[in-house]
Amino acid sequence: SQYYLAADTINIQKSSKTSTASGNVKFQDGELMFTGDKAIVNKQDDIIYTTLEQVKFHYPDSKINGQAQKVTNNGTEQVFSSASYSLCPLGNTDWRMKADQITLNSTTNKGVAEDVTVEFLGVPIFYSPYHEWVLEGRGSGFLSPSFASYDESVANKDNNYQIKIPYYFNIAPDRDFLLTLNHLSSRGSVVEGIYRQLISETSYWRDGRFEIEGHYLNEDDITKNKRWLLNSKLNLSVDDKTNINVMANRVSDVNYFKDISHNNTSVSSLYSQVDASYADVDRNLELSLFAENEQLINSGSEDYTRAPELSISKGFEGLDGRHINLSLVSTKFAHNDSSKTTGVRTHVQANLKRLISTDSYSLTPSLNLSTTNYALDNTGNQSRSIGSVNVDSKLFSEREVSLFGTDLIQTLTPRLAYSYTPKENQSALPSFDSVDKNDSYEGLFSGQKFTGIDRISNANSFTFGLESDFID
Repeated sequence: SQYYLAADTINIQKSSKTSTASGNVKFQDGELMFTGDKAIVNKQDDIIYTTLEQVKFHYPDSKINGQAQKVTNNGTEQVFSSASYSLCPLGNTDWRMKADQITLNSTTNKGVAEDVTVEFLGVPIFYSPYHEWVLEGRGSGFLSPSFASYDESVANKDNNYQIKIPYYFNIAPDRDFLLTLNHLSSRGSVVEGIYRQLISETSYWRDGRFEIEGHYLNEDDITKNKRWLLNSKLNLSVDDKTNINVMANRVSDVNYFKDISHNNTSVSSLYSQVDASYADVDRNLELSLFAENEQLINSGSEDYTRAPELSISKGFEGLDGRHINLSLVSTKFAHNDSSKTTGVRTHVQANLKRLISTDSYSLTPSLNLSTTNYALDNTGNQSRSIGSVNVDSKLFSEREVSLFGTDLIQTLTPRLAYSYTPKENQSALPSFDSVDKNDSYEGLFSGQKFTGIDRISNANSFTFGLESDFID
């Protein structure tokens, strides 16, 4: 082991391998930098024993820095007496932990502080007689607290503050828990918790992940009501083809995010969803079952929910680039507004296309046939059948170019597509999920102006585009 030592005065005893320094002391070993008034350094074998007084310290490989009246190091354990400790950048110590004694032990990978005070901008906000944390990797202990100010949505409640003090529980390698005390000066103290767990492989499933989050305020100082939030999420892979995803999100009232969380204030709805899917790439087969439920928040307006939706898609590959895809989507649309049209929409579609491709061009003619049936709850049933034709063509060319001293290949791909869809009167059909499409470049060549299934636009048009790439 090597170290660097500089000072106004240094006395060296070769027999004991001890250096004593005083006045403007600077000391650095492999991981730590010190400046102080006095230092005693003793080297025995490969271990450096140090004692420093009136010290400022800094770990260059991390953000740790602080001050101490005395620091001792025996090679595995560093003890800081009457010390401060911060993870803030040097010269900007907003958050600081002060303690009578701080011990960092590299063997146990733990830090221990006694008689601890946490300060924010010099103001004490938290005290503990004992605090323990992990030096590297995951481990239980307090995380950095946070402070914020906010304005209330009610009158005469401006300039409030929020303090969050989180404690992390490293339960096991595959699970953990974060407990946070969230104090709102105008509302009270919210207890928040997040539990996460990785799901191991069993005979029933391959792997997965589970997470649940809860917030609870026993009595709001303003509304006098209980306020709470509950979110949960399950992602489960049954095998390499089958996945199950479940998500549940609920809050106590529509103003929870505005009043308590101070986030998601622009979100109008919370959704709880169940999604089970099967995808077999080799067989070109996909199946899914989906259902959802909606809770309005932040003065949002209600929308249609799918409760449930079943979809099936099967592809067939033929010779010479021929491809047939058959699909069925059946959806039950629900709405809390009784004046809205609700019911089951079943859409069956067949798509036939052929890819003709060479090194210089590609041509893809396609034919799309679909029929849609509406079994409606509060009005007569409706149906629609419609077909469309699309021809998409590309020309490929490339050349070698030099750009900023780098040899590149530039590609140039003119693209021309023709789309035809006959005009169909669809005014009697409900519009559950169709809106104007915000098209991408690729979507411009589809010939369709709407998303969803309820509206299929007529077309008799050509679309031209030009693509170019630079390839290293």
